[in-house]
Amino acid sequence: MPRVWAGFLAVFVLKLLSRLPPGLIITIGSPFLPIYVFCRHSLRERLRSLQNLVSFSVPTPLAYYRMRLRIAALSLRHLTGHIDDVSIRVEGEEHYLSALTSGKPVALLGWHQGPVELLHRIPAVPQDGRPFFIFTAGGFAPMLTQLMRNGREQSGKQTVPMDVQHSALRSWARQHGVLAVMVDQVPGRPKDWISLWNGKVEIPHPRNLMDWLGERNAVCLAVSVGLEKDRSVLFRYQPVQANEKSLGRVMEKAISEVPDQYNWSYPKIRFPR
Repeated sequence: MPRVWAGFLAVFVLKLLSRLPPGLIITIGSPFLPIYVFCRHSLRERLRSLQNLVSFSVPTPLAYYRMRLRIAALSLRHLTGHIDDVSIRVEGEEHYLSALTSGKPVALLGWHQGPVELLHRIPAVPQDGRPFFIFTAGGFAPMLTQLMRNGREQSGKQTVPMDVQHSALRSWARQHGVLAVMVDQVPGRPKDWISLWNGKVEIPHPRNLMDWLGERNAVCLAVSVGLEKDRSVLFRYQPVQANEKSLGRVMEKAISEVPDQYNWSYPKIRFPR
């Protein structure tokens, strides 16, 4: 019962906030960020460790959470269908169009960087009725899960919960559909890792899924989003192979470009010594 009430409250607050312009949400939330940063000791330690491992400029905890607040405000608006809050520039769309006409199943491989709700909103569904599946994890309460599902299922796209993902994969392969999945957030205990920056950072990796994509000869495209300095959004398609080495090279470059926009607070990311 506490989870039900917490879900009800979360949905109420999110729906209320979704009516506000992102700039107003940022203005309201910014004064509380120093307190939040002070309470997040583990994140401060993570960013400090990262600073000693990579060559790009690692954000301070306060700058990181300022960006997380901005991204959260945009993602909430995008989840509720307000994608006109920012100007969107798309690079590599020809790769996606070519994949749709290849006669093969298509996999869109994203990760938690920037306003991620755009990763599955921007790609168009196939015009010939082939399925467009979005693999997704549930929220901590049914009402929250339903809110996210309603926001993501639009224009013929279908969210797929974890308990039926195997049957969805078979349908995707048989019908040569489109699959959108976040490769860096693996439920349960990760078994495999994407090694970035010569093993200095390791991110959870769904090897079984990637092997499946390779066996089905899928066309794989890395998809990423990032806020530009002018606050527009860059959405990028890039061809990759269905393996962690190929995907890791693309992720390294994309994350290095906007390191404050990657979800470093995800506890399963590790920094081997």
